[in-house]
Amino acid sequence: RSVVRLAWTGWDVEGRELDVTIEYEIMAGQFHTRQRVQVDGPTNDLRFATGVVRHPAALAPTSVFSHGAVGVWTQGAQSDQGDGLVLGAVVADAFAPEVVTTDPLSHVVTFSLNEGRAETLFYARWALEPEPVGDPGAYHARMHALASLRAATQVEADQTAHTKKTSGQDGSR
Repeated sequence: RSVVRLAWTGWDVEGRELDVTIEYEIMAGQFHTRQRVQVDGPTNDLRFATGVVRHPAALAPTSVFSHGAVGVWTQGAQSDQGDGLVLGAVVADAFAPEVVTTDPLSHVVTFSLNEGRAETLFYARWALEPEPVGDPGAYHARMHALASLRAATQVEADQTAHTKKTSGQDGSR
């Protein structure tokens, strides 16, 4: 497991001062990366974004709404050597995702935070890997189900923590 954590403090976003932490987690043997976003400060009505870059050699992007998540993905000869590559980004319904099709450089999914947090998945599969994608539809469905399950677990944990904190069960007074 590898984790990269990036943090910005005092970030001025539309006149609001925010502390933002983004954590990327990559697990050995997996083909996806988890991105966890934590924002401290007033985030009311702010939307955040993730996505995949547009590549001229890739097929038109596909937006998928399934298994409690929304994602965008592309596939085709997207590498510099012309090898096949599948790229995708998934956001669970728990974070109110919306697909944006007007960005000229990227396929974008915007999302909201829940209790100042969100989690998204990125995935990339190269055609020359020992385990090829196989059925793309089944692969994308698995990524969506994973994103939805992870989000449901996180939202439940956030709600439990919030309940304990507001009821004094966390030991604070």
